[in-house]
Order: sequence, then C-alpha cells, then structure tokens
Amino acid sequence: MQKLIDRYELRTNEMQKQLDSLILRTDTQVEQNERLNNEITDLTDLHQIEMSSLKTDLKTLEDRLLYKFNDYWNELLEKLDKLDTRVSNQIKYFSKSFLFRNLSHIIMTLKSYKLCNTSCFVLVINMRE
Repeated sequence: MQKLIDRYELRTNEMQKQLDSLILRTDTQVEQNERLNNEITDLTDLHQIEMSSLKTDLKTLEDRLLYKFNDYWNELLEKLDKLDTRVSNQIKYFSKSFLFRNLSHIIMTLKSYKLCNTSCFVLVINMRE
C-alpha cells in the first residue's frame, strides 16, 4: 500500500511539474501576445500618421502642379494670341501685294485651322528665340 501511495505522490509531483511548465509557457505566450499586440497597435498608428502626411503632401503637390499648369496654359494662350496677331499682319501685308494674292487665300484657309498652325508657328518662334 505504501508503494502505491509513493507512486501516486510521484505521479502527482510529475503532473504538478508538467502543469507548472504549461502555466509558465502560457504566461510567456500571453506576454508575447501582448507585446505583439502593442507593436501592431503602434505600427497601425504610425501607418495612419504616415498616410495622413502622404495625403497632405499629395494635395500640396496637386495644387502646385495645377497652378503651374494654369500658369503655363495662360502663357501659351498669350503666345498664341501674339502669333495670331502676327499672322493677321502678315496676311494684310501679303494681300496688298499682287504676287501674293493666291498665297493670301491659302493663308486665310490655313487660318481656319488656327490651333494647328499656331502650334507650328509657336514651335518655330520658340526655336528662333
């Protein structure tokens, strides 16, 4: 009987050791899970801050590009107006000349395609400057 009690106690001690070991592992896992959870939370917060910053930077860049585009567009329109004036003056000049009456007709026809012609003239003028 004593032998049985000794075995029982031995088995109980072994099981208690195993239980203590499992409790220790579980506590370790709980701590690791908490650290990981805190790290995920910190990274999520950081990501949100960075995304907000990126959105702000993108909006600023968009505004700057839009401003530059509008400025460039207005400059281009001014050049086209100047070119149109020059073309009109040339048409008047050539229309006075008998030799260039046919050329005047061609220029008038081309003037109807103003955007195409003025773009070509703008390129030529820009190349001269």
